[in-house]
Formats: sequence, C-alpha cells, structure tokens
Amino acid sequence: MKPISSIVWLVLGLTLAGLLFFTWFWFDQQAVLGSSVRRITEADDPAIRIELTRKLLAGNAGLTKGQRAMFLGLIAEAFARRGDLDSMAAVYDQAIELKPDDVNLHNNAAYEMARLGARLDQAERYAIRAVALARAEAAGKPPAGADRASWTSERKQTLGNCLDTHGWVLYRKGDYPGAESQLRQALQQAPEAEIRYHLGMALYRSGKLDQAVDHLAASLAGRLEQPDSALAHAQQAYRERHGSLRGFDQLAQRHREEARRSEQAGELAQGSALIGQPAPDFTLPDLDGKPHRLSDLRGRVVIIDFWATWCRPCVMAMPLVDKVQREHRERGVAVLGVNLEGRDKIEQVRKFVDGRGVGFTILVGGMMGNGLDRVYGVTGIPTTFVVDRDGVVRHRHIGYRENLDQLLSGQIAALLKAPEPPGK
Repeated sequence: MKPISSIVWLVLGLTLAGLLFFTWFWFDQQAVLGSSVRRITEADDPAIRIELTRKLLAGNAGLTKGQRAMFLGLIAEAFARRGDLDSMAAVYDQAIELKPDDVNLHNNAAYEMARLGARLDQAERYAIRAVALARAEAAGKPPAGADRASWTSERKQTLGNCLDTHGWVLYRKGDYPGAESQLRQALQQAPEAEIRYHLGMALYRSGKLDQAVDHLAASLAGRLEQPDSALAHAQQAYRERHGSLRGFDQLAQRHREEARRSEQAGELAQGSALIGQPAPDFTLPDLDGKPHRLSDLRGRVVIIDFWATWCRPCVMAMPLVDKVQREHRERGVAVLGVNLEGRDKIEQVRKFVDGRGVGFTILVGGMMGNGLDRVYGVTGIPTTFVVDRDGVVRHRHIGYRENLDQLLSGQIAALLKAPEPPGK
C-alpha cells in the first residue's frame, strides 16, 4: 500500500496496484500492452487517462471480463477526478456488471460518491455490498502458496477500508450514530489516520466532544488526505470543548510521539518475526515495467535491499550491495533493490542507477510506508534481507555498515553450503 496512509488514497492506490499487478502478470509477454498501461497510469490529466484506457480496451479484444472491469475502474476514477459524477457512476455500473464480486470496484464507487456528496443512497448500496464481499474474503482460506500472515493482514486492511467507506457514506447522509458504529469497526481492522479522522468527525457531529477531540488530534499524527482541513476540524473541536486552543499543541505532540513509538515497535516486531519464516511473496515491476516474482527465484539465495535515492546511507550502501551481486551472480545469487519512491520517480531513479552503473535489478516497491516495506516490517532504510534457497528469511541488516559486503558474502557462502531444496 506505505507508508501512513489516508484511507482514500490507500483504497485507490491498492486498486491501481491491483490493476498493474494483473496487467503485468498476465501480459508480461506483450510489451506493447505493457507500455500502454504505463502511459495510462502515469498520465496526470484525467482526460488523457480516459482516452488512453478506452483505446486500450478497444484494441485488445482478448481481455477477460475481469480485466475489462479493472480498466473501466480506471476510467471511472478519472471521471471522478474531473468531477463528472454521472459518467463516473455509469462506468462503475458497467465495470460492476462485468465483475459483480469485485470488492474494490464497489468500495471505490461508494467512496467517490461520498467524497462528492451525491448519489448517497446508491453509494450506501455499493458500500454495504463491499463490506459483505470483504467479510466473505476475510472468512475464506488463503490461496494456495500465499503467506497466511500477509494474506490475513491484507484482508483486514480491505475490510477496514470498506467499513470506513460505509461509515463515511452514513456521515455524509447525516446518520452520525450509524457512521460511528461502522467507523469504530473500521478502526479495529485498520488503525489508520484517515479512519480515525472520520470517526472523530462523526463523534463531533454527535456532540461527543471529549472523544472527538482525542480522535481528531490523534489523526494528525498520521498521513491524511487533507491535513489542513483535519487540523482545522481538530482545533475547532478542541476550542469548543476547552474554550481556547491552550494545550492543543501539547496534545497533538503527545499523540505524534505515541504514534511514532507504536509504529516503530510494531514494524520492529514484524521485521524480527520474519527471521526464520517464509519471505512474503510479491510481484513487482522493474524500471521498464517487467514483472519480477520472488517465488520464481526459489532455489537461489536472494538479497532484498530496500532503498531510496534521497537516503544518504542507502547511497553509501549501494556499492557494497552491488559488489556482492557482481561477486556472487555466477553462483546463482539474485539481488533485488526495492526502491521506495513511487512510480512518479521512475525516470529519476533510472538516471541514478545508470549513473552509478548498478548491476542488480531495481524494482518499484511503492511509496515508503505504503509499499512492500510495510509487508516486510522495514523500520528504516536501507534495510537488507537475506533469503535462502527455500525462500526463508535468514538475516536482516538495518542501516549502513562499512563491512556490509563482507557480512552478506559470509552469509551467502554459508547458505550455499546448505543442501539445495527438493526438486532443484
């Protein structure tokens, strides 16, 4: 998905990531189609995105119903950005007709209607359906080969997103008690800042000022879709409760410190818990859009390095990681550099790695805090994982070390002495 994140961008971001995943996965042999998809997702102008997506749909008769539904979802989201509610609703209807059990299509349609404050009865129907689909997914079994912990975490996040959407629809309809009920459930599933902000607003409208102030102030510690508006609402609620803003800054700072401690503790525990466990599988594109799946490297020792160009320790560590790649590539060792700057920085990242002659594969891992780093419990970058030939995480290194290449080389040598996994 982090990085933390506002609910609306998380919902849209996950949907877009899902679109890209399926596109790259099913069409990795079709470079022309892959190029078209990149042009669509990188287009800032909604009109251009709509035009490009319609051309893609018209020129690819072999797309399945599900794939067509996902591309229609892109068109609908572009209409939403233009404020064209009628066109947005019509296209979402087409997409949902093609793929009636897609939780993201229902959820995104409901959220956009709530955001624009129109068609709220229709939005509520979509939101209720999205929650039902998300609950059914959460109650199901993970797909074969999926990491159960990651799969469960993703299902909880999806359910939290859908409950948040339903709660926000009810808020926009003026049903504040109903909104509070849904949003409290959402916060249990996904303790995100945007959900906490929505809950705070519902409590505020219900006259529950003490609780509202606490949730609104706490929401400021995370990433919000409209932070300035959230701050204004938090201050308004605080002023109504206490008669002035005296003490507000201290309250907000306390929540920021608590959030930072909680996040660091949680990520540290998650990262530590990976040692000795199967590495969460993933499929990510490289800088040219070609997909790479971790599980396809089973039978090889894999180094996964999380980094960003703006991170000086990452820049210092990169030559050491590259040295390890050059020294051990003939022995079947794979090195994956997971960049955490988002798709809009691809060209900047490409120039960076080309200028330094980096020889290992660079993957686009999402924005830091909302990307693959969350799945791996990364607390800071650079963070480097060593995965054995069975796909199990054996080592983790946090930060820059002058002898990182020596540490990695020693660990690789030990793992290569271990018996190969069955079937290799």
